[in-house]
Amino acid sequence: MILSLPRFQTLGKKMILWGIGGLLLWGGMAQTAQAQIDRRRDQYPHEMGYFLFPAPYSMPGIGEGLMVVGSVTNIADTDVDTFLVYLTGSLEGYFGGIDDVYVVPKHVDVGYWFTRFTKGSMYFYNSRGMNTNKDDYVIGLASRYSEDIPRIRFHFWDRRLSLGYRKNTAKATAIGYNKPDGTPLVRLPEPITIDMSQEMRWAQLDFTDDYYDPRKGFQLLYVEMPSHTSDASQPDFTKVTSSAKAFLPMGRVSTWGFAYFSSDSKVHRRGETNRTAVENTLCNPADPAYANCLKAVAPQVDNTLAHNQYGDAEALGGQNFLRSYPGGRFKAAHMRYWSTEFRWNLSEEVTPFDYYIWKDIRTSVQLAFFYEQGTVADQTSDLWKDSRNSYGMGLRLVTLSGFAYRADWATGKEGSNTTIIFRYPW
Repeated sequence: MILSLPRFQTLGKKMILWGIGGLLLWGGMAQTAQAQIDRRRDQYPHEMGYFLFPAPYSMPGIGEGLMVVGSVTNIADTDVDTFLVYLTGSLEGYFGGIDDVYVVPKHVDVGYWFTRFTKGSMYFYNSRGMNTNKDDYVIGLASRYSEDIPRIRFHFWDRRLSLGYRKNTAKATAIGYNKPDGTPLVRLPEPITIDMSQEMRWAQLDFTDDYYDPRKGFQLLYVEMPSHTSDASQPDFTKVTSSAKAFLPMGRVSTWGFAYFSSDSKVHRRGETNRTAVENTLCNPADPAYANCLKAVAPQVDNTLAHNQYGDAEALGGQNFLRSYPGGRFKAAHMRYWSTEFRWNLSEEVTPFDYYIWKDIRTSVQLAFFYEQGTVADQTSDLWKDSRNSYGMGLRLVTLSGFAYRADWATGKEGSNTTIIFRYPW
């Protein structure tokens, strides 16, 4: 893994400007950020926690199966965390990793995440942008998928400044598409093996009272994600995402949070933009059903051509952005999103618990009420011409090991959705 000094210098200049702006903003409220916002607890907790949850899964058009999720945090009185998710049934494989392995105590940590699937499926929506139909999608099929993600982070000033780098390398073998009901749509003339590589460089300023569970202060984040591929038909582009968050204390232990995210794709080299060339990767010209195949895959060809020309920004939908919509629901070259969330801490106490398959130390039980709105477009001039929103509530259990177990219910234009996960949305 090689860190590019010029790139980090550019990143550093951008973060300095962000930091100056943030400090000037905060300076209107206090003489210095540190003088008024002390960390309210140790930012490197070593209290061990673990959980092991088996659960059935059912995904429309994909199928059913069993999923087992396990994690151990702060192993042997260290910062080291591990997790593993295993799936069987319609999806077969596992993913996991080891994290927060400090090679320089409190300053430099490394991690490694991995994914291995021998049978996988994924939803692909047939249109980009906001003007899409919730049922207008196909299910992409893969006979094999693997991914490896090593990373390193640098922390300074009690985690008020963090820099990071990681590199994703992945390989997928695509074999075709199914209809939303799971029946075959098209099978590729030959399986397509795709090699992908993506870097991620980021810097974060955190002037809050707690890195894991902030209740007052602000955070600024800047992320660059260059994508590389050996396939000349695929585009090379950089996804640039930035965010600003503010937390206002409400009473003694609650907070009102605000977040704004901006994500843009910067294309360095376009991929294949010849429609016939893209069509012939999905349909066999010698097949008597060639014309029918072209009609069936036309939306995916449109998507591929747009992706090859514009690249992709962060998508809306899923666990963090527009929680009433499924993951990847809205995608384009540019994204804007904002959210506000009131986090009402019903209690603040350090209470150990041990339920055999779940052990940790509870620090608060929280109700959350949120509203969020976002937009995507391939042209920046089209942003906010159309948008979607979600609103809802959630129940959270915040623990000393660094987890925020949350169950969020959100509703929007197309119905409601429930999210169960172990981190805050932002």
